[in-house]
Amino acid sequence: MQFLPAPRCTPLLLLLLTLLGCTAPPVEQTAAPPDLDLRTTEPGDLIRLRRLTQADFSAELPPLTPTPGVVRLGLHPSLGILVSPYATLGFRPITADDGSEQFEMLAKNVSYTAVLDRRHSWLSPELTPAQLGYVLPYAYVHFSLYESAARRLTQAASELLAEGYRGRQPLALVQQFTNAMAERIKQELAQVETRAREFDLATTQQVDTKALLAWSEQIEQELRATEQLSYSTFMETNFPGALTNRINQLTFTNAGLYDPGPCEGMVLKLQSLGHFGCVSSKIPEFINKTQQIPLRKNLTFGVQFTPVGLRAKQWAELDVVTVYPEPGVRPPDESKSYSSNIAQILVSGDSANASNLYLYQLSNDWELVPGSWRFEFYSQGQKIGEQRFELVAPDPPSQP
Repeated sequence: MQFLPAPRCTPLLLLLLTLLGCTAPPVEQTAAPPDLDLRTTEPGDLIRLRRLTQADFSAELPPLTPTPGVVRLGLHPSLGILVSPYATLGFRPITADDGSEQFEMLAKNVSYTAVLDRRHSWLSPELTPAQLGYVLPYAYVHFSLYESAARRLTQAASELLAEGYRGRQPLALVQQFTNAMAERIKQELAQVETRAREFDLATTQQVDTKALLAWSEQIEQELRATEQLSYSTFMETNFPGALTNRINQLTFTNAGLYDPGPCEGMVLKLQSLGHFGCVSSKIPEFINKTQQIPLRKNLTFGVQFTPVGLRAKQWAELDVVTVYPEPGVRPPDESKSYSSNIAQILVSGDSANASNLYLYQLSNDWELVPGSWRFEFYSQGQKIGEQRFELVAPDPPSQP
């Protein structure tokens, strides 16, 4: 989905794997509904848990394979579970008790959250206000079942990581952890499915406000008991204000070419179409101010900016949409091209913070698309800035 600035890390961090996208890498169909495609989302498409309104259902038609209650109640909430876009796994070298050199896996920001995809969530336009007063709380309970599972996954990841992962092969440690999480995800989603069926049997055969209220109270108790595991608590603890602060304007500086620093490890961004890139402990260095970018592999370009009105020690989350020129980009393992990608980034009120930087590295041949590239920045669904670059193909070699 995205090409974020090269993450800062300590010199000991040799390998960094970013767990983005759906609930488990490798992404499986069971990890989220098939229509939850992060690579085609736009700002505001994905909603975290809150009370729902009619405006949260944008699909014009019901799904071909509706959920059990959709025919009776006239709605379909498209729900899934995502891991934090800031979740990372990394490694540091250690010396084992036997004196051998090994690696220890480190983790950061591993937190899960439920989301509703507005694009594929359907609500019948024929519902009366009285019917909406029943079906919207009904959809919220379904949403809450996913959120409760997401919090249990956050707890499961914490417990697994507390056991410690050490060995001689870093990628084997990654596979060991992701396999364990994939099994937990499968179990949690199966439990959600079972509970959703029980809930539907109690509330969709007929309008039963008493049963709906009982389920609502039960799931609210679960959520209150696990609030410390919620994504909002995680974000407020680590990045104060990130989910609530709105930025009205960005001041752009230093748009052009950057040196991301020496490659000290590799990063896999699953939301960035499977892109591998380097990480460095060095803050990316600005090289040249220009909007004309040579179309050359491994070149890094982007823009630094200052969020206007954001206080020091406060954070804000931005959506950044990278819009590609025609015909778009198509990774070799994909059947279609993509005209844009969306990323979530954190920006700081500290104007000197290296986080206030958005870079793109042309690491793959399929990214070498000439033409006008555009970075669009959004705060809580509102566009607050745009930076354009013209990527220019090199002149063909002259004929003798």
